Formats: sequence, structure tokens, C-alpha cells
Amino acid sequence: MDEKVDLSRIRKLRDDSPTTVMGWVRLAWPEIKAALERHVALKTIHKRLNEAGIQISYPRLSLYVGRLRREEQGKTADPSVEKAAAEIAEHRPVKDAAPAQHRDPLDNFRERTANRPGFDFPPGPPDEDELI
Repeated sequence: MDEKVDLSRIRKLRDDSPTTVMGWVRLAWPEIKAALERHVALKTIHKRLNEAGIQISYPRLSLYVGRLRREEQGKTADPSVEKAAAEIAEHRPVKDAAPAQHRDPLDNFRERTANRPGFDFPPGPPDEDELI
């Protein structure tokens, strides 16, 4: 690259306002997180965000807060899940996983009803000679 590269347009992006609600929540995340650490109710934070002009429903805010917390915690805490996810991403078979058991979905039902007390109808159609 012998030409001079102009990155001024890229630098201006960091000063632009977010275009999505998640972007606004992400921008306000340090303040939201600080309020949550001071045990401010999420309902109160939701009300204040709406007053500030960030129109978001409470369930959506709760969802976004959960996502941001998980992002901060990093990947899942279970190392076996991380290993399996990495192997799936690399399209390698997972070696430590137990083989899948192929059971009939009705096995549980059959086991519970096999010796159940009560009247059992005989299989097949009724004998017409024994009818009244």
C-alpha cells in the first residue's frame, strides 16, 4: 500500500449516535451497571431510560441486561461446554460426549401402564356370539 489511507470517516463513527435500542443500552451500560450494583430496581432504571428518550419495553431491557452481563462474564463457566462448542466450530467430532441413546419415545408410557390396576379391554374386535 503505497497510497495514504484516510481513516477519518471510520473515526467519526465512534462519535455517531447508536441506531438501535441495543446500541443505546450498550452505550448506557456503565451507568445501568453502576445503578444495579447500588441495588436500584431495574423497573426504576427502565423508567429513567424511557424518560431520557430511550424507548424500550421492560422485558426487552431485562433481556439486554442479561446479554450484557453474560458478555462481561465471558463464555460459559463450564469448560466441557466450551470444549464441545470449540470442537463443533471446528467441525470435529466431540470425543468425550456420551453416545446418543436411541429410545422409543413411548417407552416411558409403556413402562408406567404395563402393570396398572384396572379393567383392560381384550385386544381386537368383540366376539359377536358373546354379545347380548
